[in-house]
Amino acid sequence: MEQNKTGKYFKYAIGEIALVMVGILLALQVNNWNEGRKAKEHQLIFILSVKEDLTTDRQNLLNIINIQNERYNNTQTLLKGLPIINDVNKASLDSLMFGLFYDNPTFFPTIGSYQSALSSGKLNQFENNEIINKIIRMYDNHFSRLVYNGEALDDRYFKFLEKYKFENRIKQLRMMTSEQNIEFQDYVNWYAGINEFYLKRCYETLEKINEIIEDKDTLSND
Repeated sequence: MEQNKTGKYFKYAIGEIALVMVGILLALQVNNWNEGRKAKEHQLIFILSVKEDLTTDRQNLLNIINIQNERYNNTQTLLKGLPIINDVNKASLDSLMFGLFYDNPTFFPTIGSYQSALSSGKLNQFENNEIINKIIRMYDNHFSRLVYNGEALDDRYFKFLEKYKFENRIKQLRMMTSEQNIEFQDYVNWYAGINEFYLKRCYETLEKINEIIEDKDTLSND
């Protein structure tokens, strides 16, 4: 009789333990599902925020490309006219030169959303998918190179301004000796070279920005 009771209690205890274990496993599964859902929500918010930042960056970059293209074209026209400076073409050359001395805009990205995810550690928790990898390469590689090239362009621009600060002040070319003319051409060529390379980097970066903004898989990871 006692043995039957003991057996029943033992089976009952095992059943209770099994129910508790099942409850714990279900709770863990629900918790993991909630955590996974929250992680995907955070990742989606991050991607959409980055796309918003990149949309602003794209417009800024397009504006800079337009200005730098005009500056590059001016250098080429100026170089063609520099060998012969006379009363006929001097006013036109003065105008082109003044355009070179004008503001030299270079690109700096909007990094708020990316920097926030990076500093909080969330970036390392995001799913390792294609668009996240593209975003990381965008900020760590493409933007870094473009900013570096922009700093090189700024350096040449300011050296050019320093060398020809008198011309910048009077807004016109002085009559130059043959040697001075050649030296001026060298400076313009020197600036035009890095300007051309900078434009190449701008177009490459613009293409990468468009890839991320136009990515259609943002909402596909349910």
